[in-house]
Amino acid sequence: MELKEIKTCNLCKSKSISKGINGYFKCKICNLLFKDSINYDEYNTAYSNEKDNDISYIEYHGERWDKSDFAKIESMENISKISPKDTVILDLGCGDGRFLSNAIQKGYKVYGYEVSASGIEKSSKLDGVSLVSSDINEIIEKLETKKVMITAFEVLEHLDSFSNLEILFKKINDCSLWGTTGNHNHLLSKFYGKNWVYLKPEHCSIFSKNSIRVLGKILNSNEVRVFKGYGFGPTIFSSKKLSKMIPIANIENLFHFYKWRLNISTSMTFWIRK
Repeated sequence: MELKEIKTCNLCKSKSISKGINGYFKCKICNLLFKDSINYDEYNTAYSNEKDNDISYIEYHGERWDKSDFAKIESMENISKISPKDTVILDLGCGDGRFLSNAIQKGYKVYGYEVSASGIEKSSKLDGVSLVSSDINEIIEKLETKKVMITAFEVLEHLDSFSNLEILFKKINDCSLWGTTGNHNHLLSKFYGKNWVYLKPEHCSIFSKNSIRVLGKILNSNEVRVFKGYGFGPTIFSSKKLSKMIPIANIENLFHFYKWRLNISTSMTFWIRK
């Protein structure tokens, strides 16, 4: 892809951009690594048809979340501390509804936003879920409160546009965003270079702490906080097959138990409040 094909940054819309790593482009203003969006239907089909993979893209990422459910549960505990029970939770990229289920058990009213048809079908069957839809305006119309906590766990990197977040923050009086994503400015992210786990074909926008702060400004928020790692640790090789052959290559598994103490995760948690 030639640089001239990318006219503006996915996040701040700046035209001040340069070539980045691994086919990405880098915004000189907000520090976002970005590229064009992808066709997920085509990607999922291609992924599931690869001879070296015996499971689909969605099943594979579901398995990865199984390993890191503690991150979501811990996030749920934090949400319980900072958000009263009359807060509605809207989970962006809710998938099959695993986090929605946790929130329901905590007594919250929940909504889900999901673009995948299979994800919508599965999460809509949860007992206690109010609505799961791929139409953000439909969700806003159904919301029964002015106080909403938006959760976005490993979602921002999949977005090539942040207009839905802007709509939510504009239309909801008391709105906050809690989530996780990769930090491409982390020392280990730079060390792993093109083999860093977040540099994947399906990831369109890779953030840094500064990019998160710029997102906060775009959303006209009053508070932006960025915390150290949450979720996945860095992986040297993204190939699942190779990681099985050479277990030590997968740092996430090697330090799974001690990850928090060693603080090796290249992801970050962010909190943005209107």
